[in-house]
Amino acid sequence: EFRSDVERVLASEPMTTDLFMACLASLSLLDGESPKEFEKTPPARYLLAIVTDFKRSAGLRATALRILPPTQAELDGPLLAGLLDSADEGLRREAVRTLQHSPIAERDRMLRTIAADKSASFGVRADAVAGLAGVGTVKPGRELLDLLVELASSESAVPLRTEAIRTLR
Repeated sequence: EFRSDVERVLASEPMTTDLFMACLASLSLLDGESPKEFEKTPPARYLLAIVTDFKRSAGLRATALRILPPTQAELDGPLLAGLLDSADEGLRREAVRTLQHSPIAERDRMLRTIAADKSASFGVRADAVAGLAGVGTVKPGRELLDLLVELASSESAVPLRTEAIRTLR
């Protein structure tokens, strides 16, 4: 009887981490799980189920992704690539922000590809450039430096130029 109300709150904006987790706990109780079992279960189990559920709204999936630690083993290259292919700008940006701190081997290559993709929004590209300034899996090479110089000198969007210049420092 209350499930649809909790689902509606879960899908609402804005959503805080505490409210999100309270909704997950409520749904778990409505499904018959004991409170003790919910407390013993790592939150990542519930969050990953939402992130990977393509029937869920992109906004809800982005919120779940934001709460997950980027080092979560299940947040691998194929999953992040799928999220990056989303039609939803918010989910794509959250996937890039997760990728910024991800330990996966393809992190730098994926961020470089996004940063260079002129069909992507300036916000997504700027987030990718900011991620390239972080702790990467490889040292910056000539290809990355050339890309950053190109972005810093030729793009018209100020946030993208700013991130490229900041990353070059």
